[in-house]
Amino acid sequence: FSHPTSPSRHRSQDESRMMRSLSSSLLCLIFLSFFLSTSTATTRPVRLPGQPEGDGIELFAGYTSFKERGSTTHSFHLLARREGEWKEQPLVLWLTGGPGCSSLFGAFTENGPYRLSGTNASHQTVEVHSQTWAQSASMLYVESPPGVGFSYRNDGNYTYGDDTTAESNFLFVKTFFEENEEYRHRPFFVAGESYAGHYVPQLVAKIVESNAAGHTSIPLSGMMAGNPSTDGESDSTSFVPFTSSHGLASSGQVQAVLAACNGTYRQTGSKPCVAAFTSILDSMGPVNPYDIYSKCYGQSGHGGCFTTSMLADRRREGGRGGERGGEVEVEVEYTPYGGMPSALLSASSPLPPSSHSHTHVRSQTFIPCLNNIVGPSSTYFNRDDVQLALGVKGGVGKKGEEWVACSPYLTYNQYAPSVLPLYESFIQITDLRILVYSGDVDNCVPWIATQSALDKMGLPITTPWHFWSTTSGSVARDRGERGVGKVKEGGENTAEQVAGYAKTYAKNLTYATVKGAGHLVPYFKPDAAFFMFDTFMKGGDL
Repeated sequence: FSHPTSPSRHRSQDESRMMRSLSSSLLCLIFLSFFLSTSTATTRPVRLPGQPEGDGIELFAGYTSFKERGSTTHSFHLLARREGEWKEQPLVLWLTGGPGCSSLFGAFTENGPYRLSGTNASHQTVEVHSQTWAQSASMLYVESPPGVGFSYRNDGNYTYGDDTTAESNFLFVKTFFEENEEYRHRPFFVAGESYAGHYVPQLVAKIVESNAAGHTSIPLSGMMAGNPSTDGESDSTSFVPFTSSHGLASSGQVQAVLAACNGTYRQTGSKPCVAAFTSILDSMGPVNPYDIYSKCYGQSGHGGCFTTSMLADRRREGGRGGERGGEVEVEVEYTPYGGMPSALLSASSPLPPSSHSHTHVRSQTFIPCLNNIVGPSSTYFNRDDVQLALGVKGGVGKKGEEWVACSPYLTYNQYAPSVLPLYESFIQITDLRILVYSGDVDNCVPWIATQSALDKMGLPITTPWHFWSTTSGSVARDRGERGVGKVKEGGENTAEQVAGYAKTYAKNLTYATVKGAGHLVPYFKPDAAFFMFDTFMKGGDL
């Protein structure tokens, strides 16, 4: 028998259906909220394809997102730290130069925990790097500015310069510390190499100003800059002395430069001066500009690189830099103060004349002679399984572009002629520890350029020029390592070999060279580079 359904039963069924619908909607909202909150999570544990087991390294990766210049930036970063030890170690932010080159490239070729080999995606190996800087500090690698590597902006605007890059890097650091409170009380260092010789002091100046104003309390302890672009005048006038002193240019060519360039080693832009510089570059042949004694793998820059050609500016009147670099020329603003915060201006030194207010610069897209390390990185970071592990898809903007070591998507249109005013400013008002170092066979930013630039500040020398080795210095003595390894080979005592030279200026500034190292010091001389880094992290001297 059937019975008619009562109105109360109808209401009960309707209410039940409504509750089920509301529950489903609520679950959808909860899921959506969870997805939205985790899709931009600052860091998450990752395990990379091929990553060795049991090496004691923890990896984290992700995006740190923040508002800048009317859009949202998503800065991709990788964090490497030692399991169980990182809480007692400093945090170091690493910036690779270019401008426009990826810090992931630096991580996997220089000072990170792993090295890559092979360009065949199915036969690549990931090997433990025994001299990784992650032994002594938590290493934070950020791809900067947006438009580099996996970092992107919502509006796709990748026009940057020194000022805007400094601001973007500062916002990244500020946001990272806000979202990762476990690092707020660890000593923090900013480090980098090459064109990061601009990035590093410009970011440090931003942090110093913000902390002084009470806006932030970032635990900044110091900075490191390796083979850094520092001072345009010093950098641009060092090319000829370096090449001639290493047998890469003849005495006649040197005299021709002096005769054609108003008695200086600086490229003046006149046709005779351009011709004199080009003569040296042409006669040098396919020398590796990043290490004049290493083989050249792949296309050569004919002894030059982005930094030297930019500073020499030999394209003004018929120069041939564009033919050799694969870079794109753009009009740029030459900013005298280099984005120096207003609070620091009063302490700055005299700056170049305003007549030098504009020049040209090119975004770096080509790395001469380093195909042996560029190739494996390019293959690895474009693999689907690697990008899945990292939580990314494609290159810039997640639009499927390739990841490249040096970005073709970036337009870099403003740079400072010198960052020395920044050094002079923050070393007067802080007690930051500063280490500047150079591989001494680098023709891209020669050691003589960097030492000359630092000498310009006129700081007193507190420890004169001396050799250092991995069995000398305060940290080695504390470890009891002096004299370790006294082995005789072929009748020679190899107990203590010179690793480089160093001197210390007043205001906690040390300059060091690494003997036989090229532009990428941790790649060319990993043992000496790690010892130098570890000594600096421990507050010792070389």
